[in-house]
Amino acid sequence: MRKLIVLTFCCSFLFIGCTNIEVTEGDAFDVKRTISPLYFDESEIRLEEIHFPTADGLELEGWYMSEKGRDRTVLFIGGNGFVIAASYHIITSIIEQNVNLMVFNFRGYGTNPGTPSVEGVVKDTEAAYRYLTGERGVSPDSVILHGHSLGSILAANLINRYPADRIVLESPLTGARDLTSRLVPGILKPFIRFTVDPALLRMSNFTEVPKISEPILFITGGADNVTPKEMAEELYEIAVSADKRLEILDAGGHNDLPERDDYRKILTEFYQGL
Repeated sequence: MRKLIVLTFCCSFLFIGCTNIEVTEGDAFDVKRTISPLYFDESEIRLEEIHFPTADGLELEGWYMSEKGRDRTVLFIGGNGFVIAASYHIITSIIEQNVNLMVFNFRGYGTNPGTPSVEGVVKDTEAAYRYLTGERGVSPDSVILHGHSLGSILAANLINRYPADRIVLESPLTGARDLTSRLVPGILKPFIRFTVDPALLRMSNFTEVPKISEPILFITGGADNVTPKEMAEELYEIAVSADKRLEILDAGGHNDLPERDDYRKILTEFYQGL
């Protein structure tokens, strides 16, 4: 009976609160600036639209961007919302740091065949690495893995199985279970349950990060409400790398860090080993 009273109170509070929420003109728009190969037509950067095979027979699309004289290459591994064409700020923030860059779409994203799954995107990430270090001939010693959000787990998993110079975990996710537990205010947790696919529960940076010995940068926004800064702080604490760094950018959100000058400066320093 007591639980029913509390639940009724909470639900009433939520419904009453909704009547006072102010929706501004800016809330009506979700701007995603797009990018295409034409953007680089007049630059020194060479952009190649590439395709590479996965272990289970799919062919995925990506971009390989390079410039003569650049001796480090970033393999960027996006989160569950990453699509190349809608990632203007991500791509420009990286390529402006005197590094080469490979980006790719997961299976089922963009024009790629297939349906995303945990096992599938792990295969996609591995295939991208194999293409970069195999067909492109990029030395693993010059590869920098950079994973965002869900992609941080994929990047951490990859560096624990294949050699790379260093790794960036941006807005890192600890694990699916931790994410769902933070979505509900404490007072409502007794009444709300999440059912999470077991395959997702197996993905955890708590498992991967303590195995990483390479230099590692954790970078996140102080106002991130998707993967809160506490996740990055917890992962930083359990990291064993002798060269680990944690950067929390004031007022930064989950997807807007690449638009910031301080973010780009930090990337430059870490990419170049400064």
